Amino acid sequence: EIQLSHQDSVTVSAYHIAAGARALSLDIEVMEKALSILDSEFWPRLPNTCACSGSKNLDIPSSPSELWTVLLQYGHILAPLLSLSHPHWSRWLNPTILDVVAIDDASDPSLKSVSKALSKVFIAADNAVINAESLLQANGFKFLKAEHVLQIASENNPTIPLLLLRAAASMKMKLNDSPSKNELNLDFYLDINTTQSLSDSSARENPSVDIPECQFRQHRSSWDKDEKLGSWGFHDSGFVLNWPSGGLRSVVMKGNRYGICGKPLLNLIPFIESETQIRVDPMKTTLPLMPRLPENRESKLSADNIMEVKASCFLVSDSVFDRARHGTGHSQDDMYAIRSGSLEQLRIPDLVVWPESEKEVEQLVSLCKDRNWCIIPYGGGTNVSHATRCPTIDVEPRPIISLDMREMNKILWVNEVDGIAHVEAGITGSALVNEMRGRGYTIGHEPDSIEFSTLGGWIATKASGMKRSKYGNIEDIVKDVRLVGSDGILWQGKENSQSAFARESRGIDLCSLAIGSEGCFGIITSATIRIWPLPEIIEYDSAIFPSFEYGVRFVRDISRLGQSMPSSVRLLDNEHFRLGRALQKKSSGLEGLCEDILTFAVKTAYSYAQDSAVCATITYEGNRDAVQQQKKLVKKLVSAHGGISTGSKTGRSGYELTFVIAYLRDFAMTYHFIGESFETFVPWSKLEEVSTCVKQRIREEHKKRHLPGLPFIGCRVTQLYHEGACLYFYLCMNVENVPNPSAFFSEIEHAARHEILEKGGSLSHHHGIGKLRAQFNEKMDSVTFRKGLSSLKKSLDPVNLFGARNGAFALPSVEGIS
Repeated sequence: EIQLSHQDSVTVSAYHIAAGARALSLDIEVMEKALSILDSEFWPRLPNTCACSGSKNLDIPSSPSELWTVLLQYGHILAPLLSLSHPHWSRWLNPTILDVVAIDDASDPSLKSVSKALSKVFIAADNAVINAESLLQANGFKFLKAEHVLQIASENNPTIPLLLLRAAASMKMKLNDSPSKNELNLDFYLDINTTQSLSDSSARENPSVDIPECQFRQHRSSWDKDEKLGSWGFHDSGFVLNWPSGGLRSVVMKGNRYGICGKPLLNLIPFIESETQIRVDPMKTTLPLMPRLPENRESKLSADNIMEVKASCFLVSDSVFDRARHGTGHSQDDMYAIRSGSLEQLRIPDLVVWPESEKEVEQLVSLCKDRNWCIIPYGGGTNVSHATRCPTIDVEPRPIISLDMREMNKILWVNEVDGIAHVEAGITGSALVNEMRGRGYTIGHEPDSIEFSTLGGWIATKASGMKRSKYGNIEDIVKDVRLVGSDGILWQGKENSQSAFARESRGIDLCSLAIGSEGCFGIITSATIRIWPLPEIIEYDSAIFPSFEYGVRFVRDISRLGQSMPSSVRLLDNEHFRLGRALQKKSSGLEGLCEDILTFAVKTAYSYAQDSAVCATITYEGNRDAVQQQKKLVKKLVSAHGGISTGSKTGRSGYELTFVIAYLRDFAMTYHFIGESFETFVPWSKLEEVSTCVKQRIREEHKKRHLPGLPFIGCRVTQLYHEGACLYFYLCMNVENVPNPSAFFSEIEHAARHEILEKGGSLSHHHGIGKLRAQFNEKMDSVTFRKGLSSLKKSLDPVNLFGARNGAFALPSVEGIS
């Protein structure tokens, strides 16, 4: 009744007539006459004048969407013209009347013109939706959503107003609505915060997985009690989505391991939706956290074979759970395979073994060599390069043993005078940090995966950490290694001397062979590493800059400070900066007021645009005088590059964000989003070009595949060098109803990597090559160099006992690898 009353009171002005005429490409006089015949009330009505007099002086919109917004204010008057030819559009124009009385448009040329013009536009909208549906179905999308159809229709028909395409998609998919064929979400006009409530979703999270029984399992390390399978991190940590009855959706990180834990993040879901143009529906989840493992994956090893291994006092397991974990890493497709039930497509090790000493490693290597078994070493399993995946059965027909090094986790000795320590390779980063802190020292190496990755894994992948500016990369920290090869132990120097040489000039050294070897030359059992006294102070800082270009110039100048560089400086691009803000809880009271004042100052006095500003987070550590000197130098550079300091709170938040962002990736997977990170080294002269071109390439590849929404692409500049910097990309995209989504994602990531190489970036900065990026190696190395590596491998490992097939040895056709 209210709507009917409103319709009765509508009067049409000259502005309305002119806008409607322009929307339909008609003369104003034709539009006015048609409305007059349809008994429209005009305003203002002056004696002996037409309603459109003076319309030439009106400021009529040029945008089709704006024009149709005006026309629809009196669209109910035009509805009868379409009741016979397009009844669904007639009801859309006037939804309050069930049976619209048809009007014969042939009775007047003006009516006919308006009717024809309306029909033309509505037919175009209908056809755009039909074509979009056909295009998606032809590309393998079986369960279409109205939002996805609308997206494709609008991309392919930019001249049709979005509101008409939205209406066409809604009506078309309502007409075709069948639960067996379409999974629909038609609440286009429904505010996302007013849908039905959902109780605290933390109660819906799947419980931790019980490790299944198996014939041989004599061991359960602390890692599998604490670490999740199928997603990153600890069992007691992770993001959950809360949607209390009648309340706002908020994301909370459970547990108490991180500073962000327990704080409701009200801005995160709106940020994801704004960036991807996809609604996050708490009621629609996918890929449960409970791993979906095959019930039975037979081992190629017989019970007698396994008893041979056990006879040497090894801790072993043939459970599907352990073997699945050791046959995967932490790439997005590893997580997808575990959570989607598609792990059966991957080969997994036939047995997992946990040696407790170097002697046991020797014994196992000898046994595997005698039995013609293959060995793949395993550290923390944090790789994102498929390094711990098993080669396929046609490439590697032998049984595969996964050698988990984490029981070899002791600090063997510390030489405080020389500042070195001898440590077993299976120790995790967090355990090593805690052990050395108790002795008053730091190792200085802090990769993002430090909680789970191991010393041996760092060496094998040639890792880098956040604080390399002060302490160096792993190749700077490791001074000696011990490695069990196919014919015994490889070592250099003087055995059991409890010392190490900072540098020797006597040819190729063992460290150079082990660092970056990715498990292909032997098993790294221990290493001598540098240690430093704990810093006197650790302080954090941050600064924002008007744009990525300003920020890059700032960090480039920071890289030229030499010994005066802070221990860590990271530049977050605008996307990452805004993500970081979405992951912050708004402060209250005086602290919140100060933040608001700072934000206002940034926007006004410094004219920083919200969609271009970037942020640098800074960590200082050392003695008090050195830190103060560094802060003075950095402050000058911030000012010189148009920046403004934003304090320690943002700096600390940026540092802590490093350790929780992987949890965010696997939380997003629960709600139909797949994400991954990938990195490269880029010279300063090409850094901005690489960043821009890679983002653009990803958007093009995403659009070419007609995927829903928009991809989120952010990057940050992390480790700084004199010649350039590490550029770290993050990609996230919605995959609801996308066929084989993990493969789609991998294709786009592959294209991004190709773009990186084309524009001057490296194949990897610190993730390693593994099997995932091995196909690019042929473009990066000469044939002669590859032959030399193959000869070296054949000399050190004639039977390819260490058959992980990573990096240069990944391809089956590599010469010398049988």
